[in-house]
Amino acid sequence: MGFVYFVAGMIVVGVLSLWQLLRLRKSTNEIRYKNDALIEERDIVLSTIHKFSASFEKGASIREIYDIIISQAIETCDAQGACIYERQADNTWKSVSSKGLFPPQKPIVDNDDKIFLSRAKFIEAILQNETLDANDGLIPEVGKTCKALHIKDAQDDPRVIRHDDASLQINAMMIAPISFRDKAMAVLALVNPVGKSTFSDTNFSLIRALAEQGAVSINNANTVDSLVERSKLNFDLKLASSVQQYLLPHEMPMVESLDFAVRYIPQQLIGGDFYDFIQLPNNRLGLLIADVSGKGISAAMVMTITQSMFRYIAPSYESPAEALKALNRAMMSPMRDMFVTMIYAIIDSESKEVILARAGHEKALFYIASEGGEVEQVKSSGMAIGMTAPEIFDIAIEDKKFDFPPSSIIVMYTDGITESRNRNGEEFSSARLEKSIKSCALESAAEINTGILLDVQRFCGPTYSYADDITLLTIKHKTKE
Repeated sequence: MGFVYFVAGMIVVGVLSLWQLLRLRKSTNEIRYKNDALIEERDIVLSTIHKFSASFEKGASIREIYDIIISQAIETCDAQGACIYERQADNTWKSVSSKGLFPPQKPIVDNDDKIFLSRAKFIEAILQNETLDANDGLIPEVGKTCKALHIKDAQDDPRVIRHDDASLQINAMMIAPISFRDKAMAVLALVNPVGKSTFSDTNFSLIRALAEQGAVSINNANTVDSLVERSKLNFDLKLASSVQQYLLPHEMPMVESLDFAVRYIPQQLIGGDFYDFIQLPNNRLGLLIADVSGKGISAAMVMTITQSMFRYIAPSYESPAEALKALNRAMMSPMRDMFVTMIYAIIDSESKEVILARAGHEKALFYIASEGGEVEQVKSSGMAIGMTAPEIFDIAIEDKKFDFPPSSIIVMYTDGITESRNRNGEEFSSARLEKSIKSCALESAAEINTGILLDVQRFCGPTYSYADDITLLTIKHKTKE
C-alpha cells in the first residue's frame, strides 16, 4: 500500500512539475514576445526618426512631415486608412493629409460627383475639404485634451462616426495628438487593421511614439522657418533702413549766415520721422520736419510716400499753408488709418524772413536774442495731414510770418524729445526744452542739438532708451548786425 502512495505521489509531483514547466514556458514566450515587440517598436521609431532627420536636412515642409507620419503609421500598423487633421487659427481642425480608405468624420452629403469619381477618389475629395468644429467628434476632443484614444471595438462606441456605406464602417480606431508642450498642432487618426479585428497595444504605443516624434520634427521645422523668416525680415529691415537713410538729406544747406544742424534717431531700424530741405526759386529754402503716426514698416512706407510727394508739390507754392493743403488733398487716399504731423517753413535767405505753417505738429520754438534771450512758441493753427477732408483742413491751417534776426534760433522737433519720460513717469516737456535752448544759445546749431539731447538723457536717467523716434532740426542766424 505504501508503494501505491509513493507512485501516486510521484505522479502528482510529475504533473505539477509539468504544469509549472508549461507555465514557465508560456511566461517565457510572453516575455520573448513582448521583448520582440519592444525591439520592433524601437526599430520602427528609430527608422521614423531617421526619416524625419533626412527630411529635415532636405528642408522638408510641414506637409511633407505629415506625409511621413501617415506612411509610417499605415505601414507599421497595417491600417486600412489614416488621416491627419491640423489645427487652424480659428480652432477648427482641417484634414491636411490622408492615405487609404479613411472614413470622413462628418456625415457624407451625397452628390453627383459619385457618378464621375471612384469610391476612393470620392472619399479623398471629401477629406481634402473636411473641416471639423470643436464639437465634431473625437478628433477635436483629442486635440483639446492631448490624450490619445485606443478604441478597440468601435461598433460599441457611440462617439465613433457611422456611415450608411458599409465600406466606411469603423471597427477599430486609434487617435493620437501631434502635440508640443501640451498643445496639439495636429491629430493623427487610424482605422481598421487589415486582417485583424482590432489594433494591438503595441500598435497604440507605436502610434503615440510616431505622433510625438512628428511633433518634435514639426516644431523644429517651424523654428527653422521662423529663424529664416526673421533673418529675411532683418535683412529687409536693414535694406529699408539703408533706403530710408539714403532718402534723408546728408548735407546741410549752404546758406551764408545761417547755420543748420539735424539729429535723427529712429527708435527701431526704420522710423516714421523725417526731415528735408527743398531748394525753392528766388533764393528761398524750404525746411520740413514730420512725424508719421505709428511705427515700423507701415510708418516708413507712409514717410517715403509723403516725402516724395511733397518734394514734387512744394516748388509750386510760395505759401507753406497752400503747399500743405495740396499735400493733404494728394495724401487722403494713401493714408487710410494713418496721418502725418508736419511743419513746413520757408526762409528767404536774403531778407531772413520766415513763413511757417503747422499741420498738427509740435509748435516750433523761436529763441530771440534781441529780446533778452526769450524762447517763444511759433503759434500757427492746423490739423494733421490725412486726418480730415480738405474742406476742414484748408480752413484750419494758416501761415505764420516773422523776421529771423541775427543770433536768433529756430528749433523744430518731434515728440520723441518732449515725451521722453524719467523713472517717475514725468515727461521732459516743452518747458524743459526751452530751458535747454536758452542754456546753449551761444553755441553752434550742432552744439545746441547735442546739449538738448544730453539734457534729455540726464533727465531720464542712466538707463534711458528712446521710446519713440527723435528728430531735432535747429537753424541759427549766426551773423550780427
